[in-house]
Amino acid sequence: MPAAEPTQKETIKAARDLGLGRDHRDYDPLFGLREAANYLGVSTDKLSLMARTRQIAVVRSSQKQGSPLKFRLSALNAWVKAHEIKPLRFSNG
Repeated sequence: MPAAEPTQKETIKAARDLGLGRDHRDYDPLFGLREAANYLGVSTDKLSLMARTRQIAVVRSSQKQGSPLKFRLSALNAWVKAHEIKPLRFSNG
């Protein structure tokens, strides 16, 4: 039986235990598929498809098909930024 994926809280605690606080420049934890999908507000099926079609960066623990997908926080934030819709700017006049 595979080991359970660490939760976001466990990942953050592990990073802090290593001296990598949220404000540390090297702070870039890995999220499991469920946590990453929740963070982005998409389904796990949608995020799996995005990973397969290389719409988002993914880390695999193994080259084997079906190995667990992991996502760096920086990759998730980059995807959000790339899909952000900027507000229209209206001139006063």
